Amino acid sequence: MYLYKREGLGQPTTSQPSLIPYLPPFPNIHAKKPDLYDAALRAEEAAEKLKWFKDVYLKLADATSSAHLALDKADQVIVIPAEKSVENLLGPKLVKAALKQSGKRLARHLVGEDFGRILGILDFLLKLKTALELEKGRRLVNEQRKSRYNEAYRYKLRFFIQLFIAQIAPDADPVKLASRMWDWYWAYRKAQNELWKYQNIEKNLKEGMQPYQRRAPTINPR
Repeated sequence: MYLYKREGLGQPTTSQPSLIPYLPPFPNIHAKKPDLYDAALRAEEAAEKLKWFKDVYLKLADATSSAHLALDKADQVIVIPAEKSVENLLGPKLVKAALKQSGKRLARHLVGEDFGRILGILDFLLKLKTALELEKGRRLVNEQRKSRYNEAYRYKLRFFIQLFIAQIAPDADPVKLASRMWDWYWAYRKAQNELWKYQNIEKNLKEGMQPYQRRAPTINPR
């Protein structure tokens, strides 16, 4: 009996990959509102270019939104952070070590001189507190949830950007890096808001709603 070798004997049979039909991004906008399609693609592209900043953005946004402003004994404006959000931004080990070293335990002491000295941002804290005139500072604190919300938000964001820089790049130029992070933060927010607008339009069209009909707010509509 003669055995003839068959090529590929015992090997799995190869098959052609199945073809998956290509679906364009925003298919409902493409089909029902083609005049918006190019703008939707540009919004997606802009958000994609900044996605590398997402993790930092979310941490900064959480810390900034969770904090509030108050006046110290000298009537100077200070940032009172939520300890949990600062732990998320800086890392719980760093925060606990700094509090232990400074002998502080309460969240309000996270903005104190001991904490600022440990993180190397004491000079910034002092400048931040004295940058506002006393009366303007009082108005900012009193109206931080109302007419001066945006101004208060920016004030807190500067504080947390400096905290973050002290952790990730203590040897960097804090002014230049803070300026860059400030620009990245607002660019990311603008790109995401624009993308979410078209994602909501896409969902509305898919569900038979009007394109610009308001939806319940979400962190990320996707």
